Amino acid sequence: MPTGIYKRTEYHTATYFKKGQPSWNKGIKTPQIQSEKHGNWKGKDVSYVGMHMWVARHLGKPDTCEECGKSGLKGRQIHWANKSGEYKRDLSDWLRLCAKCHMEYDGTYPYLVAPYNQAHGK
Repeated sequence: MPTGIYKRTEYHTATYFKKGQPSWNKGIKTPQIQSEKHGNWKGKDVSYVGMHMWVARHLGKPDTCEECGKSGLKGRQIHWANKSGEYKRDLSDWLRLCAKCHMEYDGTYPYLVAPYNQAHGK
């Protein structure tokens, strides 16, 4: 027995409730609540992960390192690197680098490689 006030008649089932039919609002953007206009917008107080998600949403997810030109990279093999170190919402302040080039760019590569080389006799 159906619950609620209204019963689904044959007319309703045939007209309104077709399986596989896309919803009425699919693909509709609501610009009045996007980006800076959204109530949860954090501005400069955004987290590290939130900033990287914002950059990926605006610049996409390319698969080529801008430094060495290595292509076909995905996931953790390629990173968004911040040029200034200030994590500004400025899209020109970001580089797409492979993991190795990103460590070299930040200056952490020698510190990570030295213990490995020492442990393996290199």
